[in-house]
Order: sequence, then structure tokens, then C-alpha cells
Amino acid sequence: MCSGLVTGLTGSAQDLNENDVIDSGFAGVFAEYDAEHNLIASYMMDVEKFIYRVYKYSFDGYYFE
Repeated sequence: MCSGLVTGLTGSAQDLNENDVIDSGFAGVFAEYDAEHNLIASYMMDVEKFIYRVYKYSFDGYYFE
């Protein structure tokens, strides 16, 4: 799918059951893909060096829900 975006030092991949969140730290890019590998959303950060990791969390169970 998007293995070319993931780097061993600063990139990350998160399996969200049906979706995946992938980031390339050196490029400053992260994206979410659905189960069929279709791009849902992508973001590019203006970074001086790199981003380390990207995670997506739900707010289920938080007091302000």
C-alpha cells in the first residue's frame, strides 16, 4: 500500500482495524487509508527537521464526551 512512506527511524504505521495511519517523518507527511487502500486524508507539515511519530486516538470514554 504505502510502504514507501514509512521509514525505520522516524516513520510509523498504525493499524486501526479498518483503516491505517502512515507517516514519513523525514518528509513531514502523514495520511490515513481505508481497508481498500484508498486515501482518506493526507497532511504535510512544515517542519525544520522531521516528525517522529503520528497516532490517531478516539475520545471514547473521556469525561467530555
